[in-house]
Amino acid sequence: MSITAKIQRLVDGIVVKTTGVTRTGYDVVVPGKGQQYALGVKLDVERARLVTQSYEETENEPVILKRAEALKKVLEDMTIYIKDDELLVGAMSDAHESIPFYPEVYWRWLSKSINTDLKYLVNDQELEEVNQILDYWKNKSAHGKEREVIPKDIAAYERWNGALFSTYDWDCLLPDYDWLMKVGLNGVIDIVEAKLRKLNTSDIYNLPIADYIEKREFYEASLISLRAVIAWANRYAKLAKEKAAVETNPQRKQELEKIAEMCSWVPANPPRTFQEALQSFVFCHLVCNFIEQPLVGLGIRLDQVMYPSYKADVEAGRITKEDAIELLESLWIKFMEVGFVQPPIWSGAGGAGLAWQNITVGGVTPEGDDATNELSYLIVESANEVRLQQPPIEFRYSCKAPGSFIDAGIDLAAAGFAQPAFFNDDVLIPLLMEEVGASIEDAREYGINNCMHYQIPGKAMFYRASTYYLCLPKMLELALSQGMDKFSGKQLGARTPDPLTFTSIDDIMKAYLEQVYFFAVKGQIIHDAGELVIEQRLPRPFASSLLKACVEEGQDCVKYHEYYRSPPMALGGVNVADSLAAIKKNVFEEKRVTMEELLDALKNDWEEKEELRQLMLQAPKFGNDNDYVDSIAQDVFYKTTQEVAKVKNRYGNPVHMDGTVAAAYYGFSSLTGATPDGRRAKQAYNDGTISPVQGQDTNGPTAVLKSVSKIDPLLTWNHLLNQKFMPQFLQGEYLDMFKSYLRTWHDLGIHHVQFNTQKLEDLLDAKEHPERHTDLIVRVCGYAACFIDLSSALQDEVIKRTAQSFAEH
Repeated sequence: MSITAKIQRLVDGIVVKTTGVTRTGYDVVVPGKGQQYALGVKLDVERARLVTQSYEETENEPVILKRAEALKKVLEDMTIYIKDDELLVGAMSDAHESIPFYPEVYWRWLSKSINTDLKYLVNDQELEEVNQILDYWKNKSAHGKEREVIPKDIAAYERWNGALFSTYDWDCLLPDYDWLMKVGLNGVIDIVEAKLRKLNTSDIYNLPIADYIEKREFYEASLISLRAVIAWANRYAKLAKEKAAVETNPQRKQELEKIAEMCSWVPANPPRTFQEALQSFVFCHLVCNFIEQPLVGLGIRLDQVMYPSYKADVEAGRITKEDAIELLESLWIKFMEVGFVQPPIWSGAGGAGLAWQNITVGGVTPEGDDATNELSYLIVESANEVRLQQPPIEFRYSCKAPGSFIDAGIDLAAAGFAQPAFFNDDVLIPLLMEEVGASIEDAREYGINNCMHYQIPGKAMFYRASTYYLCLPKMLELALSQGMDKFSGKQLGARTPDPLTFTSIDDIMKAYLEQVYFFAVKGQIIHDAGELVIEQRLPRPFASSLLKACVEEGQDCVKYHEYYRSPPMALGGVNVADSLAAIKKNVFEEKRVTMEELLDALKNDWEEKEELRQLMLQAPKFGNDNDYVDSIAQDVFYKTTQEVAKVKNRYGNPVHMDGTVAAAYYGFSSLTGATPDGRRAKQAYNDGTISPVQGQDTNGPTAVLKSVSKIDPLLTWNHLLNQKFMPQFLQGEYLDMFKSYLRTWHDLGIHHVQFNTQKLEDLLDAKEHPERHTDLIVRVCGYAACFIDLSSALQDEVIKRTAQSFAEH
């Protein structure tokens, strides 16, 4: 089946809201700009204007009611439109080329960027208005407020320093879309109204007054938000009806009439058809993830949530396979239309702006049976057909899955546009039970929300997506310099012993772990303070209304948790392991270099020491099934995990690590000097969290798996593994080998793997002639991106990864 003319026209009309530093159109870099959006993107001022007006009108109201009223005002007054050919409608901004910003979340960095790097997104009149809006939000926005409630010496570590990065601009949660399909928003309204009636009668005599007030305000805000979303959908129904009245094309007229009927029914009521189910989801997803406030990631088990509607349509003869695929492709296009303004530091690390609208497929049911259904196949097939950056397809690999479904996943990987990512059910389900105390039924329902982060659908387990990052190679650098930072010349880390006194890598490991703990403590304090700021200033009344437990408890999701996570993210652990192996071999065992000579070479970034650098590069490297270095890697990952777990979150629980690093390994390596593994100063760390250092895995793909399998995710965290294969090794005579390779990955208990399958010559040509490769998509890390939108250095990093094969090993 080939893409329909309707879908092709919609694809051609997409204005992609990704950030990049190599193109504005295809005219290379605009001088002086730190980050750029693709040609045609503009800033949406409308949402910020309406939110600001609403806050001015509701200054004395409780914050949760302020948030509900602001959402209502936006949905009532925002510009809406329906594009030609659309079968699913709804948009997050005032025009299809616009990206919103959120002044109630941040103002400081945007105030700087909009007058410098991002000035090209607005005209002079808009720039003046944006500056007026940001002036109102000075010292009112949430971002930065945590600095006011923590000691100044700790607050200083919130700013990027090379070792610790702590901030927030996004949140994570996964609404109960299955519930939405069953009851509709009117059904939720009925429940909330009943709760409010009970609260105001019998409950008022049994609750502390503070609890009563909190619950009442939550339910009032919930009703405002739910009714506002229904009214917003009705605006689309009216618009579609008006467009149908003047439409001369009979087919399009019929489509518009159907859209009008749909939007007057959903999301208020349970959907009656597959198309209505998708439309109901689109409306609520846009509000939850982009209009109310940014949510990064999704994770919906779309094949499970939508299957009842699809099955009913099939049984009633209302839909064909071709119809279903066209509707799914319409949804993928909706995902490609969104985005929001991101801080400049994320331009190289944060998914390029499309917010990881992940779709999870496959896996098992809550009862443990195979969950694969006909819609699972159609989701994979439609993604393969339209081949867009969004949505990321998260493929739950279960030993119960039919071979035909595994084949479909491999076919998708072979297509060369960086989908899907494979996740191991036999690892993830026990991990959720262990890490957050999930029941086995809840754990079996997991979806991959963004990059590596998991969510349980419909469960209140909100968390800040941008928590804090621990740059482990920087901590090794500080362990070798008594905590002194070579870039600032200041005492950045803990004052550990003089490295010239070290007599073994155990001494180095001890100093390294002291640095890890030093920064983890500070990061967690900043994180906890930030969470409190979010509770106080940024409740989410609509998103909370799509979580049964929040409705039952009468508490917003930013406060109430069924399962709680506050995970820091760690980068560059493999560089640390390789570095320690090189020191052990060449300094302590073979004594081919002294510690003083090594430290001097590192201080000067290997200048005039290339022979020594090559010596360190030749030491055993992780990813080659070599126990010499792999055992050191075990120590690094296990002991780092244990050190961080000594830190407690504000609920008194040990802190667990997380592998949701996206491409931060690239963006956050810029303030780390040379490392003993042969890496030069400021070069990228190893990609992902567990991938071998780029180009150092030389013993074949199975050797990589053997090394990675020695790092137990149940004893560490949910690691991100990238592999690179030429496409021929997923097809034809090698297909059975690749299937065996993937089974080996599963059986070895590795958490995750994802693939780049582009030809080297295509990547090299795209660097020289970007205009020829506008549709070349690569897997950067936890996200896919157009290759030509990446910086030149990040392009080189992707190119440098080892191209694995079965022919030579």
